[in-house]
Amino acid sequence: MSFTVESFPREKYLLIILKGEIVKDSEAEQMQNLIFESIHNNSNRFNKVIVDARQVGHRSTITSTFFRATQVPKEIKILQLAYVDRDTPESTARVSETMYRNAGSFIKLFDSMEAAEDWLIK
Repeated sequence: MSFTVESFPREKYLLIILKGEIVKDSEAEQMQNLIFESIHNNSNRFNKVIVDARQVGHRSTITSTFFRATQVPKEIKILQLAYVDRDTPESTARVSETMYRNAGSFIKLFDSMEAAEDWLIK
């Protein structure tokens, strides 16, 4: 595992920052589970979350994203979640959003923190 997951409570949301390299899809699953753990540890204070993945090297396959979307716990699905990534094609971002939403999650992907905050806080 060559990545880190850090959480930082903000005034109106929980910020989770991801850093490092993901080599295998199984590591992407581990990272998602650590994100869930961070959210769970702060769930009594926040119903809005921004996950900043701009410092992560690796792009998951669509198949891997589909399976991870189906593994989101119920207590996470009720949260409003903005996921910030870099260099993700618009079409790929929309497909990923659709997979998570079809599995019951409330998630939107962005390429900038400013856009994510605007959407999350409005």
